[in-house]
Order: sequence, then structure tokens, then C-alpha cells
Amino acid sequence: MTKQHVILKLGGSLVVPKDIDISYLKKFKDLIKRHVKSGKRFVIIVGGGYTNRWYRDSAKAAGVKDIADLHWVGTISTKLNAELVRIIFGKLAHPEVYSDYTKSIVWRKPTLMVGGYKPGHSTDYDAVLMAIKFKAKNIVNMTNVDGLYTKDPKRFRDAKLIKEISWGEYRRMFGNSRRHLPGENVPIDAVAALTSQKYKLETFYVGGKNLSNLDRLLSGKSWKGTRIC
Repeated sequence: MTKQHVILKLGGSLVVPKDIDISYLKKFKDLIKRHVKSGKRFVIIVGGGYTNRWYRDSAKAAGVKDIADLHWVGTISTKLNAELVRIIFGKLAHPEVYSDYTKSIVWRKPTLMVGGYKPGHSTDYDAVLMAIKFKAKNIVNMTNVDGLYTKDPKRFRDAKLIKEISWGEYRRMFGNSRRHLPGENVPIDAVAALTSQKYKLETFYVGGKNLSNLDRLLSGKSWKGTRIC
């Protein structure tokens, strides 16, 4: 793990699976607080989750077809979720959500909450941009599944967890697109994967619901999930 800055993508499905999961967010805060005491600083990029899907699908139902407009709905939903996480973290967090990446940022608090940037970006890619900005070597991508599998584990009993995979292999498995579409259903979006490969960033793809597993990863202990490098 990067010692100075931990770049952590908090999947929106963990924040807002449908209703806001307050119990989870309070436990997540307590975990981060423990690691802050050991000297870590966290850049936490927050996804859109159900909020994004609700607004995006409502816009589509109202006849909106413009891809940029649908992207803006998703982007703003991540900022709303990031604001929620920021105020729950209280004095642990920088007092503003960072979302205009063209501006420099000076933050003295132990955590910085980050929302989406602009159309064409997913928060996976935003996490990559934060890793580049803060010169981190790796990203923790917290999601609602416990890793990458050879098949859909909900449908196939013989699906096996992939413990490690290269970015080249990942892109061959999930496609080599060079742009991100709203609602794209892949573990890590194509642009984020391509950029991670270019900058030689590694991602720890973990099930964020299991906070004890995240704790082991942050502590440098054995953890369950997929390392992509």
C-alpha cells in the first residue's frame, strides 16, 4: 500500500444500495479513523450508486437521449453522495468536496472526499486521476462484490475468484473500448483500465461490504479480492 496517500474508491452501491446505508457509513468512518491514527491519509472518491441510476433512468424515461446530459446527472449524484460522506466524517474530512480537478488543492485534514469531475468520466477513472495527481502507486476499489471471477458467481457454481490479473488480460476479458458510457456494466470502466495500464497503477479490487477484509488490506495483512496490475 502507498504509505502517504491511500486512494480509495468507495462504490456508490455501498453508500446508496437503494436507501442510504447509514450503519455502514458509520462503521466505515470508524475503520478509516483507526487507520488515520497510524499515520495514513485518505483520498476517498465516492460513486453514484442508486442515486445515479434513479436520476439517470428517470431522465431516460422522460425522453432524454443526450449522452452528455445523462453523464451530468451521474456526475452530480456522486458529488451529492460525497457531500454526505464528508459531513458524516465531520472533523476528519477536508471541509469541501473536491470535484474541479483543474484546481490545486491543499488539505490538512486526514481525509479528502472527491466527487465526479465531468461527462465522460466514471468515478473509477476519477480514482485513477487522483492516484496520478497524488503520485500514488495503487488504488483500493471498494465494490459490492468480493473480487473478479472467471464467471458470474451468482449464476455459476464453478466460478473461481481471480486473485491476480494484468491490465492487458483484464481489458481482453471486459473489452477494449476507449470511452465510458453512462451505466456501463463492467467492474472497472474501460478508460480507467486503459489509463491504469499506461501509468502502471495497481488496483486492489475488494468487497467493501466486508470491512474486516478492508481492514486487513489496509493493515498489510492477507485479504480476499483481486489484484490488477
